[in-house]
Amino acid sequence: MALTKDLAGYQHPYVTVDGVLFRSNGTCLEVKLIQPPKLEGQWGLPGGFVSIDKLAIDTLREKMAEKANISGFYAEQLQTYDALTRDERGRVLTIAYLCLTNDFSDSNDWFAVVSNDELVQEDMVIKLDSLAFDHGQIIRDAKERLTNKLWYSDLARYLLPEEFKMSAAQRLFEMLEGSNYHNNFRRNMRDRVIEVGIETSGHHGGPKATLYRWATPNRKEK
Repeated sequence: MALTKDLAGYQHPYVTVDGVLFRSNGTCLEVKLIQPPKLEGQWGLPGGFVSIDKLAIDTLREKMAEKANISGFYAEQLQTYDALTRDERGRVLTIAYLCLTNDFSDSNDWFAVVSNDELVQEDMVIKLDSLAFDHGQIIRDAKERLTNKLWYSDLARYLLPEEFKMSAAQRLFEMLEGSNYHNNFRRNMRDRVIEVGIETSGHHGGPKATLYRWATPNRKEK
């Protein structure tokens, strides 16, 4: 059956992308926010409208570089958010991405995810539900995705340096899951990492630790 070539008679929504970019500072998960002029003082996620001639993932990387000065991160689609009232300007749906980095060269506008309700930066506290549009819920969903996939994916690798100590990996897993693995962690990680050597100097003159890296090849995006 031939399809009509005339699409002018169909109404259509506008499409945006939003990136939830997480990093771990060793004690808590942090998320990158921006405060563009169009949001009138509100904080929100980096993103923007998808051009007619660009893929959604390419738009995401372009907007993250342009608006958040971030590049070289891992990204996978989280889900599409299409509530009819999510944007008061009109019918706008967004494709949200879970993004991960271990890059600490940028220090601006990172907020600690202290709970499912609040973000903190020094003495500033932001309620998730006060963020632009439905960005608070998108952050909650992204954190849940990350936590749920820790043990059946390799997502944690993108929050760790290429070579890391087992204690750093354990702190990351325990922080995200709210668990304490004690001595079980090394046994559970045995088939997921490979030993690459010993660190060049111990912390504060202490014993040198074994360094590891992830056993599977690195991927830029999914």
